[in-house]
Amino acid sequence: MEATLIKNFREAVTFENQGQKLFGVLHYPDEVKAAPLVIFLHGYASHKVGTNRSFVRIAEALEKQGIASLRFDFRGAGDSEGNFSEMTMSGLVSDAIVAVDYAIANFDINPNRIAFMGSSLGGAVAVLAAAEVQKIKTLVLWAPVASGQLWYKDWMIRHPKLAKTSPSEALSTYQGQKVNSMFQQEFSQLNVPDVLELLHSTSLLHIHGEDDDQISFSHQQAYQAVRGENDEKTRFLVFPKTSHIMGLSAHFPTIVKEMVTWYQEHL
Repeated sequence: MEATLIKNFREAVTFENQGQKLFGVLHYPDEVKAAPLVIFLHGYASHKVGTNRSFVRIAEALEKQGIASLRFDFRGAGDSEGNFSEMTMSGLVSDAIVAVDYAIANFDINPNRIAFMGSSLGGAVAVLAAAEVQKIKTLVLWAPVASGQLWYKDWMIRHPKLAKTSPSEALSTYQGQKVNSMFQQEFSQLNVPDVLELLHSTSLLHIHGEDDDQISFSHQQAYQAVRGENDEKTRFLVFPKTSHIMGLSAHFPTIVKEMVTWYQEHL
């Protein structure tokens, strides 16, 4: 597919991974050639729009600053093909990498100025994919999962009556939907900080909500243990009265401003 550069356009796009179609939306800024690009990686069982259209609003803000963005649904989510029960961690990472390759091949994108924006599990996927791609210049992560073990501890705190539930049982279903056994295995072994140590040259903005009861501060602390704020490449922000769903935060305009500024400075 050959894409024609159009001023300030928003275009529905499709691309394939392992024979299944992924649906997305490309935002391209006005009168910009070889634009920098942010690829959005949504959370588990979420979608490319984001709660309260949060991803759309961020993409629009980036577009005004000359930064393109690609929002897409992982396979098994949103409008993309595939079933939720087939989703795996390795599959999510593969989708992210294919999205990078697709954007570079089909649009006027600067291949040296590509970033990920990852939310929750999508934040973990962003780190894993960045380590494989080795061309991601910066990461912005919203309350990213650090490890399967920490997630299970958080889950147990939220469900004290299920104290005897094993990790495999806790991960067997999600909101009534069956979870792939391969996903369970990969997620239980997940340890993102180990991978983050490989991304020495990739800058990182980590954003967390003070009232997040889904992904606790133990996850942020795991990221901080690897990437403290000792240089200009790393920053950790915590917003008060903000849950795991940042699109509903009263501080959302400030969150967007911080993100856009970060991309302007690091992308």
